[in-house]
Amino acid sequence: RKKLAKLNLRDESLKRTRTFNQLNNFAKKNNIKPIFKISKNLIPFYFVGIAKNPNHAKKIFDWGWRNNIEIVSWPSFYKKSKLRNSLLKKWRKYICIPLDQSLQIKYEKFKIN
Repeated sequence: RKKLAKLNLRDESLKRTRTFNQLNNFAKKNNIKPIFKISKNLIPFYFVGIAKNPNHAKKIFDWGWRNNIEIVSWPSFYKKSKLRNSLLKKWRKYICIPLDQSLQIKYEKFKIN
């Protein structure tokens, strides 16, 4: 609660928007389709994108982890629910990158094969 009370919402929004825009540019160069567009006065929590295929997503995860960038998958589905094969294939392509982390890598210089 104390951390939240000290949070400057305007600064946090600007920081996350900058990070989102960096990741959006990175996504365009690396065949990652962004799910959301950012709009003014919002504080997004994640950049969410879809890779070309599960293997491409794996390369993105590996790249992030090698560069100390947190990347997570879309939240898991309830275990008892039966997933249609098409839904499972889509889920394996989702990548989520938290926008509250400090990104110290030049995205422009990196290209995922």
